[in-house]
Order: sequence, then C-alpha cells, then structure tokens
Amino acid sequence: MHTSSPVTSALAYRVFRWPSGELMQALVDMDTATAEATQLTLLLTLSEVASHLRCTRRSVEREVARRHLQVVHIGRSVRVERRELDRYVDSLRESDEG
Repeated sequence: MHTSSPVTSALAYRVFRWPSGELMQALVDMDTATAEATQLTLLLTLSEVASHLRCTRRSVEREVARRHLQVVHIGRSVRVERRELDRYVDSLRESDEG
C-alpha cells in the first residue's frame, strides 16, 4: 500500500516589479522564498536572532549585556550581523566540546 506524503510548502502568487517598472506575477514557494530572504539579510533584529536561536528576546539581550554577542547600533536600532551570530553559535559549540 502506497501512501502519499502531505504537501508541506505553501505556494502563492507574488507580484514583482522589474527595474524597468514592469510588473510580473509569479507562483512562488513561500517556504523557499522566506528562507532565501532570511539568508540574504545582513543585519538581524534581536527578535530575529532569538527566533534563529529558538530562545526569548530577553535571553539575547542578556548575551548582549554580557558582551558575548556583539551588536551594531544604527541610530536607536540594535542589530546583529549574521556573521556575528554564526561566530556566537560556534563559540557555544566550542564551550560544549571543551
């Protein structure tokens, strides 16, 4: 007996504007589009960092206060560079191994 697996990706029509100003409509896999957009983001908010780490924003704020996680200030906004988040996760891995 063969059972089919459920479809897990969400498809939706998105409208894009070309640099020439022309509009284009395309069917997009929203799960893939969201993942790609996240990968391209250079600076993350503290809430986005918390989401990536699967913890609370307050936990991220504590790590910033302890200077375990470096931030970038843009006016009153606080952001974390993606490479800093990668460095931080690597440092957690190293402390688990040692």
